[in-house]
Amino acid sequence: MIHRLALIASAAIATFAAPAADAATTVVQGGTRGLQLSVFGPAGQSFVATEQNLLSFGFEFTSVNPTSNDPITLTLRAGAGLTGAVVATRTLTLPDIVPRNNVWQDFNFTGTSLTVNGVYTALLSTTSTKFAVLYGPPLPSTGVAPDAYAGGSLISTRAQTGYCLTGPCDANFRFTTMAAAVPEPATWAMMLVGFAMVGGTVRYRRRGVRLAYR
Repeated sequence: MIHRLALIASAAIATFAAPAADAATTVVQGGTRGLQLSVFGPAGQSFVATEQNLLSFGFEFTSVNPTSNDPITLTLRAGAGLTGAVVATRTLTLPDIVPRNNVWQDFNFTGTSLTVNGVYTALLSTTSTKFAVLYGPPLPSTGVAPDAYAGGSLISTRAQTGYCLTGPCDANFRFTTMAAAVPEPATWAMMLVGFAMVGGTVRYRRRGVRLAYR
């Protein structure tokens, strides 16, 4: 009977300790211009973390040359810019698409923790001349175009020319985050009951021990 109670308590703790949180994806469509990574890289986008757990970060790429398809590295840095502390790094090879075709590619960052509302920069680098990252906005005929993402901006190693010197520019990017699981009050109560039952089991077993003297 005691053993059965202990199993029930353990199952209750495992089931209710960490309720699943919903993942949320932020998608930004900056424009249709291409920033060649081998010329302007490392280059990417600064952004504001919406939740604690980063699951993935992706960009929309376009193929600009029929050259070798070398791997692309995404380095996640703290702060807005090129020199913040490295938080995580991922490397992959994009699909070998023909020139002037576009593709979205996500980098898996499962297990990466961020500070909610903290600013970070996702930077792309590669030795290949094949790919560019899409960005915008489309060049306005007059005035300043709307800012596609107020939480950050396009970042590049080589200085931008033209519109991006004075107006807001953003890459085409997306990222998925998920809040850290926090037990609800009812869950805490069930956990406490479970721990109490386990503790009672241990005390019961100790009382059942008898010393024998010869």
